Amino acid sequence: MSAPQTDVETQKKRHRIALWGSVLTALFGFVLIMWWVIEEAASVDSPEGADVRIDGRTGEEIQADEPAPVEEPQ
Repeated sequence: MSAPQTDVETQKKRHRIALWGSVLTALFGFVLIMWWVIEEAASVDSPEGADVRIDGRTGEEIQADEPAPVEEPQ
């Protein structure tokens, strides 16, 4: 069964405040989530570096105070 009175314009006028409340709530939630994501991304600590590095070519351990090996272009 359908509703006996389906005047869309009248219903739109009656529910205007509730619709705007829903829109503002969704917008507030979106802004809050975006702020949270940006804040988390901005506050990530960058890695300091390891005491021991592994040379990818040989698998040899290299102390961090030694300079990193420079790969020559081929």
